[in-house]
Amino acid sequence: MEKRKYQRQSASKEISFTTSLLDFGEMRRVNGSALTLNKSKGGACIKTTIALEPGHVLRILSDSRMRVAVVKWTKIEDYYYIAGLKN
Repeated sequence: MEKRKYQRQSASKEISFTTSLLDFGEMRRVNGSALTLNKSKGGACIKTTIALEPGHVLRILSDSRMRVAVVKWTKIEDYYYIAGLKN
């Protein structure tokens, strides 16, 4: 049974984002990029080399607009992090 509120659409778009990561006990701002794998009105699935974890807040620059999303889940696949984002 599908738990999704919104239907996903395939996507393949490069995005830029900023997040804060804990690095040896100190917060550090990280700029990264990702490839959008799919999207919906409620969020997206991305692929990145940045070590994202559930709870990270991403500030995403897309189409000249700033958006905020929360990482809900992650998995590692072939040296990449696949992450589910919620708007």
